Amino acid sequence: QIWTENGKAIPIVCHGVHIDLKLAKDKLFFTGHDDCVRDLVTDNWTLFSASSDGTIRLWDLEGMEERGVMQGHTASVESLALSPNASLLFSASVDHTVRVWDTDSQAEVAVMTGHTAGVHTLKIYIPNRASHVEQKMADTDDDADEYSSEGNGNALLISGSVNGVINFWCTK
Repeated sequence: QIWTENGKAIPIVCHGVHIDLKLAKDKLFFTGHDDCVRDLVTDNWTLFSASSDGTIRLWDLEGMEERGVMQGHTASVESLALSPNASLLFSASVDHTVRVWDTDSQAEVAVMTGHTAGVHTLKIYIPNRASHVEQKMADTDDDADEYSSEGNGNALLISGSVNGVINFWCTK
């Protein structure tokens, strides 16, 4: 573990190189979740943390304080992903849903219910040219238009569940 409350030097081995990391005596840790932290993503200003307690917390990395709590999942939140312009946060849960959140208002924008088992992983896929997957997505009538956000281009959200199913979702 890197963060300590007493600011002691922590030895870290990274690719065979030994580094002593001196931590400032200022607050370099966050507390707030009631259970295991499952995933972390950042947009360079905000850290988003997913937890087994069913919540997502937002942490201000400049002010080093909590900015809010996103609630809506009914079970452990396993994975997070940010849209390309960081305006949307996607969360995957054991409750079989992928939820979409507005990162500014922290409001839930949509609930995607295409999985029949717990969802454990999310990835954003940005094709660098017109692709077969993108064309197939354009041909389907999808609820994704309900949470459309400018600036996310042709990105696709990919989610994977414990029963081996991988789903693709439009983000534009």
